[in-house]
Order: sequence, then structure tokens, then C-alpha cells
Amino acid sequence: MNIDINKNRNFILSVICVVFIVFTIVFVSVISLSKNGLINNKGNLTEVKDNRELYGNNLHGYIELSPLWVQVESEDPDDLSLYFKSKDGYLLTMSAFNSNETKAVDLSSTLYKSINNKDYAGVESTNEMINGYVAYKVYGYNLKVNKWLYTWTFEDYNGITHFISIEGNEKSSTHFLIPSTYLNRR
Repeated sequence: MNIDINKNRNFILSVICVVFIVFTIVFVSVISLSKNGLINNKGNLTEVKDNRELYGNNLHGYIELSPLWVQVESEDPDDLSLYFKSKDGYLLTMSAFNSNETKAVDLSSTLYKSINNKDYAGVESTNEMINGYVAYKVYGYNLKVNKWLYTWTFEDYNGITHFISIEGNEKSSTHFLIPSTYLNRR
């Protein structure tokens, strides 16, 4: 019976990773085509704020973003993740899962396995503290889109597993420090 539970958990984590990677590739492609004028932006970006603001909600938590960032709405009404785009081409995603169903360490391990292949270089896994939570950080350079992908997974004290990812060009960008601004509540 435990084998069936582990198989189901691994299958669910694999599906989540595949969906995330496919969505990221499609999202990057759409942004690239839009940026190059090959498709029109549908105007689904929210207004840019003048000062640093907290973005998020009580489920996903909150992060501090500068006016360089805008929230992007998903076209899938069932998608509960939060998406943000910066004016200089970085993408940020926040997702939340029930910790009883998705453990941060398992999600991190699945992410590591899914990007540790010939399409990525410099794939690493480490731990990092995010506002008092132990986060599992996985990152690597996507050779197909020429961007760094950083992911953090951690569990809060309310039984929620959080997933934050940032994708962008410069490995030393301060955008990759945004998760350190994470707050569980406003």
C-alpha cells in the first residue's frame, strides 16, 4: 500500500514539474514573440505601481516587487499560481500546495531530476533560509532559451508547500534575491 502511495505522489510531482516546464517554455515564447512585435499583447498586465509593493495573497504569501514588475494573469481559470513579468524579461512564478500531498523536499528533488539533463548546464541544488523557512533551492542554465532558472520550495507552519521560481538572463541579477522578501502574511 505504501508503494502505491509513493507511486501516486511521484506521479503527481512529475506531472506538476512537466506542466510547469511546458508552461514556462510557452510563456517565454509568447513574451519573446510579443517583445519582437510578432504578436500583439492582449493588455492583460496590471498597472505598474510607483513604489515597492507587496504582491501575493494569503495562500501564496507575499513578495516585495519594484515598479519594474507587473502581474500577468493566467489564461487558465483553474490555474491558482501567481505570475509576474519584469520589464527586463524576467519571469516569476508563485505556487502553493497542501504539504500533506506535496512535500517541499520531494518537489525540489523532482525539479532537480527534471532539469538535470542535456538541455541545462550548471544544475545545482542547495538549501537557503527564506524568512525563517528552510528552502530547497534548485537552479541551472537553460541552454535552449539561454536563461537561468532558479526555484525555491519550502513549507510554512500552516501546512502549505510554497514554490517560487524566477527565470532570467543574468546569473548575478538582484531579481534572484526577491524570494528573500517573502512574507507569510501582510
